[in-house]
Amino acid sequence: MVELSKIDDNFTDAWMKYESKAGYYALFILVTGLILFGLVLLLIGLFGAASYPALTYFYDYFSRTGGEISGDLNIFYIVWIACAFGLFIVASNILGAWQTAALWIAYSTPEKLKFSQIFKQAIPLTPRYFGLGLLKGLIIFAGYTLFIVPGILFSGWFAFSEIAAQKKSIIESLKYSRSLVTNRWWSIVLRLVLGLIIAMVIPQIVQSVVMSLFTAENSAFDLITLIGILMAVSISIFQAFFLAQWYGIFKYAIYLDAQKSLGATPSELPVAPQAM
Repeated sequence: MVELSKIDDNFTDAWMKYESKAGYYALFILVTGLILFGLVLLLIGLFGAASYPALTYFYDYFSRTGGEISGDLNIFYIVWIACAFGLFIVASNILGAWQTAALWIAYSTPEKLKFSQIFKQAIPLTPRYFGLGLLKGLIIFAGYTLFIVPGILFSGWFAFSEIAAQKKSIIESLKYSRSLVTNRWWSIVLRLVLGLIIAMVIPQIVQSVVMSLFTAENSAFDLITLIGILMAVSISIFQAFFLAQWYGIFKYAIYLDAQKSLGATPSELPVAPQAM
């Protein structure tokens, strides 16, 4: 087994791949986010429109028979709300699986594919990513309930499963990710954690500091508070549209490095059919 590259080489490699496509990734996450938001609203609207006749019927029925809104109607409302919430959760996870598949296609393809191409490639991968997210989440959750340590171990083992899932089944992607991490768990996890600190933790700390500095001595909403809020929002936008995308590229660079150190093919990911 060949040793992993130095961590600064991972950073350099990730930055070289990211800097030329930073705007592309930012636009991509914006477009996919808007699509997901619109589809979720559409599904909720369709559910509401489809269930409105039933709501009206039961309201009239219980009002006539009970003289007023009875406990049975309240139970019906609870069931209806539970169904709507369940639909929202399921739809969000399915669409989120599609977005995850699309993002990893974008991250792993050297060319700037047309967004429509990425979306089409991601559709057949959606059930696999949905199942992977569910199984991986259950395993890690179970691990954290068992004195936390197993959950931390599983999180490291399966860190690359979403990348591998583009070419492998759910179980195979979990096994392959574990094979890349085995015998160098600390080395890989420390790299991933450092990337998370840069992309997620530091911006959150800066945002908290900004908000405390601009609002600590201002009980009323004024210009100073507004400036603080705008700065905090700007940090959140920068994190979501740029730092988070950089972290994806950084994680992919570590994945390729781990593959290379095992003597594997440099990439097992789909080849871009057409550049933008």
